[in-house]
Amino acid sequence: LRKQSQVEVSLTDARALGIKPPIVLSGHLESAVDITLCTENGEVSKPICIVAKRHIHMSPEDAKRLHVNDGDSVSVERTTVFSDVVVRAVPGFVLELHIDTDEANAANVQGTVMARIVQ
Repeated sequence: LRKQSQVEVSLTDARALGIKPPIVLSGHLESAVDITLCTENGEVSKPICIVAKRHIHMSPEDAKRLHVNDGDSVSVERTTVFSDVVVRAVPGFVLELHIDTDEANAANVQGTVMARIVQ
């Protein structure tokens, strides 16, 4: 749950929508751009649109085992190296890398795959 609603889009989606949202961590909406959400019941425009910065969720125990700390910036390698990946070590988090569709397509990620942290 979040304190505030947000809309996360990929850079490809942002180009198609004609908007330029910032690449920031989820929940960091200070520089978010306006987006209009429409349904059959009406529409609303709010400055809540971002591109989610790639990050790794993990528990504090995983962080200790992997020799990283909450907020660290690491690189992650699969077939592609993703640099500047932010570590988010929070109790209750399960170890997983969060990348957007564009990044997943670039690395040929489909479903669950293994990657490694490069420090």
